[in-house]
Amino acid sequence: MISFKSFVHAIHEAIINASDSLMDKNVVPLDKYFEETTKEETDEKGVDTTKSILEPKTGILEYPTLRKYDTAGGNGNGYENTEVHVPLITLVPLQMSQIEKAVFTADFDMEIVNGEIEFR
Repeated sequence: MISFKSFVHAIHEAIINASDSLMDKNVVPLDKYFEETTKEETDEKGVDTTKSILEPKTGILEYPTLRKYDTAGGNGNGYENTEVHVPLITLVPLQMSQIEKAVFTADFDMEIVNGEIEFR
């Protein structure tokens, strides 16, 4: 015989463990697209502190821009390439996983034993 209370508790624990595993998976982009650095700061009391911060990893893209003034040294088309530092995380579609709904189906015979519901 299985206690109904124990059964529901076991299902609940399994869902919580699955949710924790998904949370760990969702943290992976932090390691992949950010790097940890330290920053020295002085607060309003004059105390020096060191903070750990995550800075995004970036890539350099050449982006064509219209020149304000076309000069004789240009390439003649009125455009020039400008380097743009782009965080890599903005170039990748990200989807965070989560458990929205858990459905469980079981077929048991129920009995009341000592005032508690139990399954067979």
